[in-house]
Amino acid sequence: GRCLYIHGVPGTGKTMSVLAVMRRLRSEFDSGALRPYCFIEINGLKLASPENIYKVIYEQLSGHRVGWKKALHYLTEHFSDGKKIGKQANQPIVLLIDELDLLLTRNQSVLYNILDWPTKPNSNLVIIGIANTMDLPEKLLPRISSRMGIQRLCFGPYNYRQLQEIITSRLKGINAFEDQAIEFASRKVAAMSGDARRALEICRRAAEFADYRVKQFQQVEQTSSSANSGNGFVCMADIEDAIQEVFQAPHIQQVMKNCPKFGKVILAAMVHELYRSGLGEVLFDKLAATVFSWCHVNRELLPGYDTLLKICCKLGESKIVLCEEGTKHKLQKLQLNYPSDDVTFALKESPDLPWLSKYL
Repeated sequence: GRCLYIHGVPGTGKTMSVLAVMRRLRSEFDSGALRPYCFIEINGLKLASPENIYKVIYEQLSGHRVGWKKALHYLTEHFSDGKKIGKQANQPIVLLIDELDLLLTRNQSVLYNILDWPTKPNSNLVIIGIANTMDLPEKLLPRISSRMGIQRLCFGPYNYRQLQEIITSRLKGINAFEDQAIEFASRKVAAMSGDARRALEICRRAAEFADYRVKQFQQVEQTSSSANSGNGFVCMADIEDAIQEVFQAPHIQQVMKNCPKFGKVILAAMVHELYRSGLGEVLFDKLAATVFSWCHVNRELLPGYDTLLKICCKLGESKIVLCEEGTKHKLQKLQLNYPSDDVTFALKESPDLPWLSKYL
């Protein structure tokens, strides 16, 4: 068996690349060029608790549901002694664990058990772990990091040529953007973050600006001073407007005026947690704990858990915060859609929350 740890900043295609490789392997299997294997994909965000991963793996292999303790027992027998699980033949297993860092427990037993399986002589198990944290192996106990840190693959931020290629591929067959506009967006994002999701978000917003511009032109039915005012192409001016909205402080200051009170506390807590952890994302559960702690210390009325979740969704709708798609639970990952410095600057002067500035 083998273990591979893949890390890198958000939006660099870690999971997408692994799934593309697995699709290629599937094609080879379908053509008869590859012997049978089993692929199991698990996202740590979707587990109610780290121990539930045993249940998910066992169910994928056997088709039966059992408690996590029984599942751990059966899986250990399978990987250590070669005992079959249901009708499962002794074929290779590729286990992909996304958001691997969410499996951390106080005694780190879950990660230890899982990463110990590939070390068994007849396990036939390959584990691919994905997370944003570069030094996760170093944060683990030596008995675990020795198993995990042998093979690593780092996904660095995209450069402008790569971002340009990504945007162009997404627009294949759609003649909507000027070439200079795509290059401008790619260079700007590459210089600031290298996050492909951010680049695509800018292009999406620029397309909305262009659509609005064309509709305005059609309403007035007269020639604009800009050569591009009446056509449907997304131009550099549209990209510039989108960049100003996404990256610059003046827009977020305007948004803050309409931001609810606890929305400001949530954003301040996000800045605080992102700085403390050094990561690009924060779990809603951790964010809520920080908000509750701050409110208690500063004698602020404590909001309900559901209330905070709804406010986060509203922040996501206004694009101040990027929320993980398809999840609205405590393990949802959140990411600021603005530079932390801009958010801090906008929150410094909050008359309704005079105590907030001491955390920024």
